[in-house]
Parts: sequence; structure tokens; C-alpha cells
Amino acid sequence: MIEPRRPVDRPPLPVLAVCHLDGECMLDGELFSLAALPARLAERPPGRVDMQQIPAALVATDDPAELLATLDRRFGRQDAPNFMLWQWSLSLRPATVWLGAGETTAYEALTPHLSWFGWAARRGTFHRKGGARRYAVLDVYAWTDAGKILDGYAGSMVAQLARFATDLQAFCREQHARTVTTAAALASVMLRDPRFWPRAGRRKVPRATNDRARRQLPGNHYRLLSLSRAGQPSRVHGAVLELDQIAAHHAAALNQPFPASSDLYAWGRFYADPRKLRITDCVATAEQVTGEHGLLLAAVRGTRDSRALADDPLTLPAAAHHGVRWRHVWTSETGLLERCGAEIVGVAAGWTTNQVDEGLNAYAWHALAELQAADPARKSWLKQALLATYGLLAAKPREFRQLNRWGDGDQMTVTMHTGQNLHGRLRVVGETESQTCNVIWRGLIEARVRAETVSYARELRDAGRRVISLYADAVYIAAAGGDPPPRAGWRVTQELTHVQFTTPTAFTSDQVVKAPGVPREARTG
Repeated sequence: MIEPRRPVDRPPLPVLAVCHLDGECMLDGELFSLAALPARLAERPPGRVDMQQIPAALVATDDPAELLATLDRRFGRQDAPNFMLWQWSLSLRPATVWLGAGETTAYEALTPHLSWFGWAARRGTFHRKGGARRYAVLDVYAWTDAGKILDGYAGSMVAQLARFATDLQAFCREQHARTVTTAAALASVMLRDPRFWPRAGRRKVPRATNDRARRQLPGNHYRLLSLSRAGQPSRVHGAVLELDQIAAHHAAALNQPFPASSDLYAWGRFYADPRKLRITDCVATAEQVTGEHGLLLAAVRGTRDSRALADDPLTLPAAAHHGVRWRHVWTSETGLLERCGAEIVGVAAGWTTNQVDEGLNAYAWHALAELQAADPARKSWLKQALLATYGLLAAKPREFRQLNRWGDGDQMTVTMHTGQNLHGRLRVVGETESQTCNVIWRGLIEARVRAETVSYARELRDAGRRVISLYADAVYIAAAGGDPPPRAGWRVTQELTHVQFTTPTAFTSDQVVKAPGVPREARTG
């Protein structure tokens, strides 16, 4: 069962900004040098009486590893006062490390991320209540486009760090939640918010259902219609209009019926290998599953059986084939599937229910309201945090590894990028799946976004416009002909000139260059 979080009503944390780039620190508006930081933290030596009177603090920094290295050299020495009470915690997250520029060889490594540091009440423990001085760490550069986030706040860099941390804490308090330091943590809080899921009996979706649905996630849909011949350069388009869905994922989640997790079950021949199924294995017709929400394993007659539709590029992947084939079909796309000319002959299995959970609809409405009310500085980081909620729905099961200076577990040494070795005790929690994981919900959102893109592209083509490319939640059309036919939820974001698509996911133009996987500084155009 998923327990909704309890509202948190605590006093705001003092904000400490530490800027290694400029060598400055700021504590509640007071500016001092980075060299004075250890002395400021040790002004009141840790002790049981003092620690009960000193609240925790939120530390915003541009380099957590350097910060920990500096403090550990000061407080982690055996001759330092309260040496046995000094404590820190690193989360070890898996990351792909490439061996060099242009290399195709990589290996998986655990990268340390500082979660908090402080002094424990007694050796080997760290209690949050009454007897501990704890500093939560906000790694600003763990957020996407951290440079743009900081530029949204006025002042020097240390002031920008402080203002970002203060704004993040203020938003958490507005949501009656504990202060968090990452977008994923804020998303996790939202998925347990009693405003959207008030019932304590919300059932966890079985892991087997999530595993099956995860393999069928639609992802981002790209389709380049103006393909060049092999060995020839791609065509350069003089003027192109970029049409974009407005808040695509929030808009998709706003009106999409989501199956209630407490009633979501697998039915039919869900245990069978789809490659070995026959039409006689169908247990339901398309009409019998009308009103069901989730994922279907269906026999689909493809659009290529019709001469008029054989070469249609603006169709769904589940329909682009000859004959009858088994396809996983999301219920949010069944209407468009039929309009594309495909037909569901029968259904062999499903992960569906006709019962609806409106919690995610309410969350999408709340997210859109928060984004509309946010000022530009807050919106720069709030947008990714609110979108991360949908990403967590499909989070893969993983191990949790935490390295603590004191505690239980095997001894382990990690090397920070500063070159300092930190010795601690490794705490490992076996591979687990989040209680809020619901891949069916995530798939329905992605499928609805894809269906909306394909549907609008077909509408534009029927209106006589030349569609050049489908780019996830955007459509690119030739600018000749003026403004396109309007459609609710869409907007013309910009007009691009001298556009050249090199792949379905990459293009260059005079205004913008999109090259996924290529660092910004290495892009040309």
C-alpha cells in the first residue's frame, strides 16, 4: 500500500550559499569568505544541549565535492574536536563513463553525490529530532540548465545560489512538504500528495505488469518525411514553421482516463509469447474492450493492406505493416489507429480496467496552475521538477547504495573529483521498485502525446500543407502558405530558415541547432 505523505509544518531552514568559483559564502544575507566557513560552522561546538537548539540548514553550492573535502579535512581529523561525531552521507548513483571523445566503449561506475553532512548526537547515529545538527546539500549543477536557473536570479553568483535555495524551500513550504534538494525528490513528494491521492489504500501496481509495460513504452516519436537518397546530402528548406504542443505532458495527463491501480489486473493470454499466438487465441473483440483503459495485446490489420494507405508516413507504428500482426496497443491511441485505416481484429490479453483514478488528472491541473503563477526565475527550475513526476512513474528498479562516514556495512573508499579519498561504511538496499511506479500511466501519457502529434500532422496535410518532420511533441511544416489551421493546444513557436535535417532527431538552421547527444559547445551551425 502507498501511504500518502503527511503535511509538514516546520520553521524555514537557514540558507547557506557556498560559491567555490568566487570564494564566497552567504548565510542569511551575511557575506563572508570561503576560508572562514569551517570556523563559522564550528562557532558553537556540537554537543547534546547545543545541537538541540541549532536547527538544520540548507546548503546551496556549486561544488559539493570540494565543499566536503574542505570540511572533512577540518573536522574529520582524529585530533579534531568531536571527531567521532562528524558525519556525512554520499549517495552512490550508477553512471555511464565513456573512455574518451568519440569512443564507443564505456563502463558503468558509481558516482558519489553528497546528500548531507553534520554532527551526530552520538557515535554511529544521526537522529533528525533533538540531538543532531544536519546540513542538507543542494547541488545546483545537478539540475538541468543550472546556468539558466541561476541567471534568473539577480546579484552575484553566491547571491544567486542563496536565492535559488530560498525559492525552492519556499515552494516546498507552499506545498506543505519537507524541503527537498532534487527534482526527483520533489516529484516523489507529489506522487504521494494527499491532495491528489487521499486514500491510504492505493495499491501498488505488480512489478510484472510494470516490466511488461516498460518494454512497450512509446517514447518520443520522430518521423522525417523529406528523406534524402543514400549517399546524397539532405535537402535544405528555405523557411519552416515549428508548431509545438503547449505543455504536452501536462495537457495529455489532464484529460486522459487513467486506470485505477487498485483494479488494474492482467487478463487473457498475457503469459503467452506473442510470437506464438494465433487469431484463434483472441479472448475479446475490439467492441468488448471499449471503455477499458491501459495496454492491450491485439491482432491489428495494418494500413499497408490498402493501396491508398500503403505508403502513408503519417500513421502510428502499430499500424504500419502488411497483414494481421500482434501489436501492443495503448488505449489512448485506439481511436487514431482506426482513423489511420488499421483495424483491431481481436484482443488476446490486456492490462486494463474500466475503473478510473483521477489523481493524476488533478495533479496535471495543479502543475499547470503553478507554472502559470510562477515568475520566470521559479519557472526555470519548476518546469523540470513537475515533469519529473511523470518520469518517475516508469522508474526502473534499482539498488540504493549509500556511503556513510560512520555506520553499519562494509568498509569502502571513494575518490572525489578533488582527488581526496573518503573512507566510510557502505549501506546497500537490494533492488526495489518504487511504490508509486505505474508504467501503464506513463505509457498512456506518451501514447496520447504521440497520437496528438500524428493527428495534427494528418490534419495539416489534409489542409494542403507540406509536413516535413514530426519531432516528439512538435510538427515542422513548410512556411509557404502562411499560418496553419489552428488547433487547440498548439502554437507556432518560431519560423526557421535554411533548415537541414540530418537525421529524424537532428537538424540545423539559422536560428537553432538540435543535435541530441552532442555537447552544446561542439555544435555547429
